[in-house]
Parts: sequence; C-alpha cells; structure tokens
Amino acid sequence: MIVPDGVVVPPLPYLFGLVFLLAAVGTAFAARRPPVGERQVLALVPWMLVGSVAHVLYVVGALPGAVRPFAGTPAVYLTVAGVAGVAWVGLDAAGRDPCRPLA
Repeated sequence: MIVPDGVVVPPLPYLFGLVFLLAAVGTAFAARRPPVGERQVLALVPWMLVGSVAHVLYVVGALPGAVRPFAGTPAVYLTVAGVAGVAWVGLDAAGRDPCRPLA
C-alpha cells in the first residue's frame, strides 16, 4: 500500500473496528436524522481538541499500546468522528440537547 510519509495505517483489527464504528454511526445518523445547525457544529470543537491531544500523545509515545493505533495520523480523525457521533446520536436518542452547556 502506498501512503504519504508520516501516515500510519492501523493494524487490520483496529481498522476493521473503526470501519464498523463509522458504519454504525452512519446508519444511526441516517435513521435518526438528528438536527444539524450552528450550535451542533460549534459543539464539535471540544471533540477536535480531544483528537489533537490524542495525536500529540501518540507522537510523544505517551499512549498505552491498546489505544495507540487509534491516535495515528489518519485513524485519529476516524476515531474522534466515531466517538463524537456515538455521543451525538446517544444524546439525541435520550432526548437530550447535545449542545447544552455543562455549567
């Protein structure tokens, strides 16, 4: 497989897990059709920060081996999208506002 320098494709079990997670989230989004507006887009900012921090920890070698493949260059985007999608759909299913301030 030819990939650009610095891109690390996760091992197949992790890659299959990510594909399954994203397929499940995509199916849930298609079924529920949660609202998407300015508030929801802004609510994704903390998730972007989580992805950035996870990748920095990956680069400096501070992540445990079991989660390390999820924080590599392309995988961190898929991981954060999947986890944020699960949270979004879960809150929508529970009737909660995913954009509600915590304070």
